[in-house]
Amino acid sequence: QIGKAIPSFENAAFYFLNFVSWARANNVDYFYFEAFDEPWKAKYEGSLGAHWGIWDRYGKIKPGMETVFEGKTMKDNWSSKVPCGPGDPSIQFTYVPPVGSFENLKGKVCHVNPDDYRVAVYIYVSGWWTKPYWNDPLTTIDPSGEWECDITTGGNDESATKIAAYLLPKGYDPPLMHGEETLPQEIKDHAVAEVEVNR
Repeated sequence: QIGKAIPSFENAAFYFLNFVSWARANNVDYFYFEAFDEPWKAKYEGSLGAHWGIWDRYGKIKPGMETVFEGKTMKDNWSSKVPCGPGDPSIQFTYVPPVGSFENLKGKVCHVNPDDYRVAVYIYVSGWWTKPYWNDPLTTIDPSGEWECDITTGGNDESATKIAAYLLPKGYDPPLMHGEETLPQEIKDHAVAEVEVNR
């Protein structure tokens, strides 16, 4: 397993069918890599590099892969969808780490297309600080509306007493904070939703 990627025949077959369904629905010519497992690649790519094939190294098709060759497709699950359906844009924290923790802050946005927005996160430690970094001040949002931000990237971040997050249109660069006592009104003016918590 690598992060949220869990290897299994079922997941490989789902990805293959999902990708080919998307390509066919959008009239896209494609090349799927690769046909057969190649054990020699393990030496250079690790064990996962040897198992990208639709067929195993002996030429036997892997379970579930045959559905593509039978002409089956699946329903569109790749087009942008608005998490939580229509409504006013919102943002919430789904997990706020306790003081002293080095865990990530987690949240969710609703009623917006995640591709069109980003989240700006700030923590208060004797002033407001941009998170995760000044050179990477915005957090991307998963298609599900979920997002995650590392809020302990320096100093005494784990002792932050307040955390604020703003849902901002993609393309807007929020002011960088480095210990100021208050967050500027400009951020609130550009945000379509905001949330703050004391801890």
